Amino acid sequence: MADALGDGVDGVAEGFEGLAGEAAGAGFVAREGALVEQDDVLAGLGEVVGRGAAGGSSADDEDVHFANHCWIEFIPARVWTARRQAPLEEQRSRGARKPLCSQEMETRMVREMLAGVRMRRAVCSALMLFSVVVGAKSALAQASFDAAVMRPSSGEVKFERNGTTEAAFGTLKMHDVTISSCIQWAYGKPQVLISGPASLTGARYDITAKTDPHATKEQMQEMLRTLLGERFKLAFHMQKKEMRVYTLTVAKGGIKMKPSATGVEMHHENSATGMVAQAITMQELANYLSDPLDAPLTDGTGLAGRYDFIIDFTPYVNMEQSDVRPDPAAVLKSALKGDLGLDLVQGKAVVDVMVVGHVEAPSSN
Repeated sequence: MADALGDGVDGVAEGFEGLAGEAAGAGFVAREGALVEQDDVLAGLGEVVGRGAAGGSSADDEDVHFANHCWIEFIPARVWTARRQAPLEEQRSRGARKPLCSQEMETRMVREMLAGVRMRRAVCSALMLFSVVVGAKSALAQASFDAAVMRPSSGEVKFERNGTTEAAFGTLKMHDVTISSCIQWAYGKPQVLISGPASLTGARYDITAKTDPHATKEQMQEMLRTLLGERFKLAFHMQKKEMRVYTLTVAKGGIKMKPSATGVEMHHENSATGMVAQAITMQELANYLSDPLDAPLTDGTGLAGRYDFIIDFTPYVNMEQSDVRPDPAAVLKSALKGDLGLDLVQGKAVVDVMVVGHVEAPSSN
């Protein structure tokens, strides 16, 4: 497909060069003889073109009459070139409204003017087609990163078992991530919906990849999918499975979160006792909480904005039973309701699970 688009771009480019040359040839001579583009001529031709479209007189009578009274600055360049032997002062001395050329020349002048109108339309069409084809080819060309470097992790990220991922200005930075973490970010799936060999969560890596500075997050996610296939030889298939799921809803009493200010970047960070988030959507929160819940979590709040909040888990953990590990789902349910005004509703559903059949250690940089 990329080759076909490439041929299309070349063909349109050649055609456009030809049209551009014709357009230059159909330019108009200014009052002092300089070649310029006269948009005013098109307005002046409106009367002639309109009469022709309505089935009025032909170019041999009224149209020629119109051309016969064109001032010198509106003579098409090719007609003007043919009359270069007549001194400019001589033409002016005949009077602004006196015929400047023969009947045959007048007829040709009208045809040249009308051809110029058609040429403008053809050039605009060619430009539109050229932009569409080039844009499509560029999108295909950006299906992979320009450069990517992968190294063993330089150290853990406290309180973040999936490491950290930042994507901005054409640069993707992933620190202390597993292959499963990369799949999770590239495909937008929680780890509970990714199944495969132990190597998915074994080794940890630092990854830096670069592309066009204007690339979006979605485009970089697609590029990471290509990287996983090329460097990790990732192969998988989808499989249906029934499992426990949760839905995030608004609790009775309403939300307790604060709407974010406009233009703030999304950020969240864990601590030993809680979580801080800013400019986060409910779908992003649901994706993030799927891992500690060990179950898919979907957004059912109906809240479309972005919010800031702080969660402190301490009041919701029984510190007297220090030898018993608290149930993450129970703690999250209590904290979400108490601090954010949200609730977790449990259920069962058939979901799509990504089953990884093959993956390797990354190839060399």
